[in-house]
Amino acid sequence: MKSKLKTTNLNIILIILSLLVTLVAGYCYKNTYGEIIRNCVMCLIMVMVYLFAYARYESEHALLFDNANRKTRNTLIFCAGIVMACALSSLPVTGWPYPLIFTVMALCTGTLPGIIAGSAMLMLTVIFSGTTYGVFCIYFIAGVVSVLLFSDMGKSFHTVLPIIIQTLLYFFLLSFIILFYLTGPIAWESFLIPLFNIFINTILMLIVCRHYNDAYLNKEKNIYSTINDQTFILLEECKQHNPKEYFRAIHTSYFTQLIADAIHANIFLCKGGGYYARLEHFSENYHHEDMEELMDENHFPDQLKLLLLKCQNKKSSTLVFSSKEEFVVELSTSLIDAIMKDKENKQDILAGYEGNVKKIFKSYYDHHCLEHLEITFEEYKKLENDLL
Repeated sequence: MKSKLKTTNLNIILIILSLLVTLVAGYCYKNTYGEIIRNCVMCLIMVMVYLFAYARYESEHALLFDNANRKTRNTLIFCAGIVMACALSSLPVTGWPYPLIFTVMALCTGTLPGIIAGSAMLMLTVIFSGTTYGVFCIYFIAGVVSVLLFSDMGKSFHTVLPIIIQTLLYFFLLSFIILFYLTGPIAWESFLIPLFNIFINTILMLIVCRHYNDAYLNKEKNIYSTINDQTFILLEECKQHNPKEYFRAIHTSYFTQLIADAIHANIFLCKGGGYYARLEHFSENYHHEDMEELMDENHFPDQLKLLLLKCQNKKSSTLVFSSKEEFVVELSTSLIDAIMKDKENKQDILAGYEGNVKKIFKSYYDHHCLEHLEITFEEYKKLENDLL
């Protein structure tokens, strides 16, 4: 209840501050009353769309990193972005660092909310600068491409190639603005501000990427390295109280790594899912209803907790995979279940392995479990080759 009240208050503050900044900017740029009203209405519309996208991402647990717990920070950053957007209107058209702004907003929320937030800020800059909407389109393209290039930072830390692509595209788009949208003769001096803009944008992007790497990705990898270590307290306890379950967890984790690598899923998350998919069986003292509390006590990451809860509450007849990681853990668990069953029945494990794999996939197809799974044909063939 308190969380919902806080969210409502922050949303109201964000709307009021955004409208207030837009109102003051309109007065400073000597807009007419009609233009000021128009600007405020457009700003309100974009802010409401942003809040809707943010709420949708939050309900689907799609916000990047720990942004779901950083609502106050996100509100302040958005408001600061609105202020910056209004101030940028006083700079030359080729001096706006919007690829950086789009990317920062996306990293503070998610892909879609970030694009909407960046678009709202860009809209205000274009309106107050009096330039054409062709310039809006060019900066919008640069911002969206930048967001897409860095949208995988939550899973991996690859920045060199994205920054090179972003820089080259940004130079091309700024040159396009100079050639087709700026009036007056074109001289080499016309490229000084764009080059300086690109240089500053690149430096700041490197700083932002390094910050997120140190603050989130390295920290997350360290957490997963701890809980995915076979000497971790839960696995040690399982080894002592239920050796059979420990054997199952170790081999399930092996399969998750193999499958995750084939389909480019989050290996750290899948490995943790493989180890703890049957956490309630680690000890006779554990019960299904206590699993969430147990994961909290051992500092499981939110992504892993969500994945494990989905897997533990599944029903095979209604199972539909919503993520690659869920598919990896379920497939690995099913394979180990089949292998353990063959072992208990004293059947040839190797002889029945291929049949088990095909039987599991047939079951997934029959129940339409793979309909919403984003997996390419190449990934599927690699998975098939690795398993068979």
